[in-house]
Amino acid sequence: MSSRLITGNRGRERGFTLVELLVAMVLLGMLSVVLFGGLRFGARAWEAGSQRMERSNEIETTQSVLRRLLGTARGAIVFERDPDRGPGVWTMLGSRSGLSFAAPLPAHRGTGGPHGFALGLERQDDGRALVLRWALHRPESAPDIAGEAGEATVLLQDVAALRIDYYGSREMGDTAEWSDNWEDNTRMPRLVRVRVEFPTGDPRNWPDLTVAPAVAGWASESAG
Repeated sequence: MSSRLITGNRGRERGFTLVELLVAMVLLGMLSVVLFGGLRFGARAWEAGSQRMERSNEIETTQSVLRRLLGTARGAIVFERDPDRGPGVWTMLGSRSGLSFAAPLPAHRGTGGPHGFALGLERQDDGRALVLRWALHRPESAPDIAGEAGEATVLLQDVAALRIDYYGSREMGDTAEWSDNWEDNTRMPRLVRVRVEFPTGDPRNWPDLTVAPAVAGWASESAG
């Protein structure tokens, strides 16, 4: 009787069979695949969310910069070469795809005085980019924004199109209306609207940016 008990105990202590080990290994492999796939999906989702947030922050930062600069745009004195004509006022020149204007440089840049700014698209190695150029304005000469002494910063990479519209009157007393150019230096537009388009399939979205310059209307009236 004791020999039977010993034999039975040894049978129960024998452990797992080969089939049981194979089943356990298969289940463990399937569980590892599921867990690894979940980790990869989570990492991709996190990366995609970070990229969308980064792109959204770039657009918000760009709009903030343009809103601040265009909101402080004003006339800058330009001395005429003919002394009989006296000094003139340089305000804003713009087309559908770019504009130049005078405005004070933000205080954190450390350089005071009026500056000339130019906004437009420039071709880069990886496509076109929205670029802002600026240079210190010197009244004795015409604004040289894109010269060697100027500075430039890329606001947005990979931009498909830029459209700028101007709201104001063509002549004194005329009704104000939207136009795709601003060529008269004697006055400022009442509003400037900037639109940016991205390539097809690009998830970035640019809300319309409409800014009222600090000194809108006729430069002669503002100077008075």
